Amino acid sequence: MNFLLPSAAIDPIHQFQVSKWLDLNIGGVDLSFTNASGFMLLGVVLTIAFFGVAASKGLLVPSRLQSMAEIGYGFVADMVRGAAGEEGLKFFPFVFTLFFFIF
Repeated sequence: MNFLLPSAAIDPIHQFQVSKWLDLNIGGVDLSFTNASGFMLLGVVLTIAFFGVAASKGLLVPSRLQSMAEIGYGFVADMVRGAAGEEGLKFFPFVFTLFFFIF
């Protein structure tokens, strides 16, 4: 029995192709909005929405959503503190933003 894919099979690498959603050229500079920039923007919006909703009530006994946000905050803070010490906490906002953007 032949388990090889037929020659017309879908190429799995096609999901990584960058395609233009909005073609925009200003002064000879290509500022097009692509699928990659669209998904990055979606990630930023979802992250801001998650932390915004989680922090909106600020209950003394946290809800599940607030607890998840606090656990994420504590995880990144402990990671920075463990790697760079208390002095490294001045870089916490940058590391926190970068961590959740990549996550």
